Amino acid sequence: MIKFRSKKPQQQKKKSTPNPFKIPVQEDFIASTEYTSTNRPTTVNCRCDSDVANDDLCPKSASVVTQSLSKSHDTTATKDKTEFACFGAGCYWGTEKFFKHDFTAKNTVPGCIIRGEVGFMGPKTAKENPTYNDVCMGSTGHVEVYNMEYTGGSEFYEALVRYFFQFHDPTVLNKQGNDRGTQYASVIYCYSDDQKEIAFKVKQELQERVDTGKLSCYLQKRVTTDVRNSTIFYPAHEEHQNYLINNPNGYCNHRMRFTEW
Repeated sequence: MIKFRSKKPQQQKKKSTPNPFKIPVQEDFIASTEYTSTNRPTTVNCRCDSDVANDDLCPKSASVVTQSLSKSHDTTATKDKTEFACFGAGCYWGTEKFFKHDFTAKNTVPGCIIRGEVGFMGPKTAKENPTYNDVCMGSTGHVEVYNMEYTGGSEFYEALVRYFFQFHDPTVLNKQGNDRGTQYASVIYCYSDDQKEIAFKVKQELQERVDTGKLSCYLQKRVTTDVRNSTIFYPAHEEHQNYLINNPNGYCNHRMRFTEW
């Protein structure tokens, strides 16, 4: 794949390691996971990252107790339960910025993003511990993603999915602006059946709005966003974390396409 972007700093040949807090909500949903219930924290302090939001932006600032993993589909999960979400929307710098900063500041749905990292997620057979340069070649199958931990249950997750479609173009396959390649695909990686159901529902609603002419802000007419099962998340190098927050004038090709559903 041809890589058009030249403004990202060259990353050192330092291999990523699996995210220590990447735990699936349902153990039987992703057979490829290497994590078990023993890795999952029992208590997490529910707070938005201090560098992008104050406590008053997060409606749940108290500690919340996570629930143990279950092999059955959990339909009674409370909004205090911590879960994970993962989105690919082109360059992960912009994806992180729009979720971590913009969504956090504008969101009115109960719940909050506790923490998150940019990095890579790919198929089960993809290369382990890919470097940024590996992924830039477009041959490993990995996608640049923002992986986050959140509270708020299904309602908050649906708000995340809806916002995801607002700040990037999901109709252009493997491309966002000048960035081209499978690593820039529009993808929702799901950690549970509930997330998958919500992702498909919102995607279908978006397609209907495009078909009926209610939305004309995208380049094409077909929503190509792929909905996939989550696999292993590999965090990117430290210099890529919080990049646009630390460098407000840095490279970003994301923008708000529409503001209301």
